Amino acid sequence: FNEDRILELPVKSKKIIKQNRYFNFLVLSNQGKILIQQRIEKDIWQHLFQFPLIESKNQLLTKEELPKEVINHVSCINESRVYYQLLTHRKIHAKFFEIEYIDFNTSKDCIFVELAELNKYGFPKIIKDYLSEKYPMVEMDDNILINASFLPNEVLVEMIKSLEKNQAIFKD
Repeated sequence: FNEDRILELPVKSKKIIKQNRYFNFLVLSNQGKILIQQRIEKDIWQHLFQFPLIESKNQLLTKEELPKEVINHVSCINESRVYYQLLTHRKIHAKFFEIEYIDFNTSKDCIFVELAELNKYGFPKIIKDYLSEKYPMVEMDDNILINASFLPNEVLVEMIKSLEKNQAIFKD
């Protein structure tokens, strides 16, 4: 006010331009196992796991646009809906191609994981969203839900094993 700069202040910061990225994930499965790989690129998803990825430039692929080396070795391809994840500088568009493969050459950084074991691996949020929609938790008589703030130890494991139906353990 004293310096007669009212119209100049506050200075607007530059608007962040979000870059669109298009991820086409190949969910390759055979005999109850799914192929995953660990991300090694230095980005926010480094060390997390993902399905084999084909990144496209301007839009997501359709199953007809998948590379021939993928299409030639499969018995079934299903296409998921489009998933989105907003990051500070990026908008991720993702589609998941669920593929029953017959014979597929895999790189050495890929591993086969039982479907029931997928929850032991860390995935980016967009893949977790897909997995939780594709394989929702089914409430059953033997479900055990554990608050993630507790680290399991032998005493806690024994307490859990001794629980009967509709019992719970509470912290005082």
